Amino acid sequence: MSLLAQTRQDWEMVISPDDGLCYEKFACVDQRIRLIHSTEIKSGPGAARNRALNVAAGEYIAVLDDDDVFPPNFVEKVLFSLENTDSVTVPTAYFSESGRLIREIGHMLNHLGISDFARELGSMHVIAKRKGYLQWKDGFAEDVLHTCEMIDLAGGHIPIQRETRYINVVRSGSLCNSRLDIDFAYDALLSDKSFFLSEYGRKETEGLFKYRRQVNERFNSRMDKNVGYHDFLSDDQANISSLFLNKGGLHDPS
Repeated sequence: MSLLAQTRQDWEMVISPDDGLCYEKFACVDQRIRLIHSTEIKSGPGAARNRALNVAAGEYIAVLDDDDVFPPNFVEKVLFSLENTDSVTVPTAYFSESGRLIREIGHMLNHLGISDFARELGSMHVIAKRKGYLQWKDGFAEDVLHTCEMIDLAGGHIPIQRETRYINVVRSGSLCNSRLDIDFAYDALLSDKSFFLSEYGRKETEGLFKYRRQVNERFNSRMDKNVGYHDFLSDDQANISSLFLNKGGLHDPS
């Protein structure tokens, strides 16, 4: 577990299972690791994260999915940033299961707005003080929606701590590689009025999902069906950027 290798040791890990499996062995590894005992199975990432959020004792909240990794300096760097702000995010590096870097997002930016987030075409989790950390909604793209809500809550922009990373391991058969009903799911998101968003944040978020829908259409029409989503984005970056400028429909935050 990558948390055990952190350069700063004042952390707590709350394991929130959602698959019905036993994780007792991890709770025995370190006294800072806590295990939630739940009978929930496949309740969804949002519900599982909320169960952990409800019992976490720390002043700051971060999310780490079970197959992803924090670099050793993650806790140190984000806590340093949070001395001067209520929330922060970090770049996300996408790696294949074999350890190949596919692409990295957010590493060229100092701050993240919703329009910036749209252009990055990926997931960037927000780390924040507990008092301002929102509950997760459940359903498709819950991570993207949560980040948009947190950006909007922070006033439209969140600083990016570029000296560390969130390492996302892209598994074969993952959602981005296999889901064929993304257009339907985006339609449902765009019609959902329960977002924790200002009027401006809602418009920005609607623009983000419209743009991602267009990129998904391009992805589904690719010639080589064996190319995964993030490889496709890396290979077709220039055309996708042009698609954003011409058809994204996002507001200019400037």
